[in-house]
Amino acid sequence: MKNIAIGLLTGAFLVGIAWYLTNSNMTQPVQKKTGVISPSVSIVPSATISQKLIGGDTDDHGCLIAAGYQWCDVKQKCLRSFEESCDKPEVNDSQAIAQALAQKNNWDTWENLVITISSNDGTYAKGGVTEKNAEAGGGFWFAKKVSGKWEIVADGNGIIFCSSLTAYPDYPKSLIPSCYDKTKDTIVTR
Repeated sequence: MKNIAIGLLTGAFLVGIAWYLTNSNMTQPVQKKTGVISPSVSIVPSATISQKLIGGDTDDHGCLIAAGYQWCDVKQKCLRSFEESCDKPEVNDSQAIAQALAQKNNWDTWENLVITISSNDGTYAKGGVTEKNAEAGGGFWFAKKVSGKWEIVADGNGIIFCSSLTAYPDYPKSLIPSCYDKTKDTIVTR
């Protein structure tokens, strides 16, 4: 009998709490300036509070300052500097060479290029390029890193013109042993 009474009281208590939570406005989610609703944060309706909540300050981008978030322009998001760096993400050599190829050739995008590197000593590199999902085709490329950035020396799918090496006279002969001289209409051994 005692257990039944305790059970009834516990049940009534739980029903009372459930009724209170469903009929009060305390479980409304916070809406950030970005328009994203955060279901994990609950607040008391502003009509019942006359003062601003402590710790609820956000910056112009909606980053919660009290939680240590700040806006990162490079990554276009709120982040905590002790958890994630705001530095520009590292680009590997394949991506950098693909970007340089796209820029040199005025292509709209580099992201559909598949770069293979057959030789790379950190300053001079060579390899091949194809498009993703391409059934055939492709070409070659030769690059030099200048001031930390890859530049395309020559690219194509046939002849390497000597004129493309004019700006890079120190490009290793082991990587490009010969080139085509248009003015003399001949292959030149470098």
